[in-house]
Amino acid sequence: MHLCSQSDAWEQEIIFKDWGNCDAVQRNPDKVSGAWVFCGTRVPVSSLFENIKDGASIEQFLEWFPGVKRSQVEAVLDYEVTTLADSDSKVGCVRLPEPNTISK
Repeated sequence: MHLCSQSDAWEQEIIFKDWGNCDAVQRNPDKVSGAWVFCGTRVPVSSLFENIKDGASIEQFLEWFPGVKRSQVEAVLDYEVTTLADSDSKVGCVRLPEPNTISK
């Protein structure tokens, strides 16, 4: 999710990805809670982005998840770049409550 740049209200943009056109991933409602996973594995696609966000390299990701192939990672990243450019994937912004500030 990405923060929207509107006023000073807390809002988040929600992007719903249809991974169905990416041959490197699959989804089965009865496996891994229906999450999109790399084909032939139980590794969720989201784990790639979470690990990259946390500073992991693609090489590290492939080492940590040996069932995932480099070609699958490249296909997912290429698909992400392509769909980010597609304005049809943008659903909109939702207002979220302001974060709580806790003072100790």
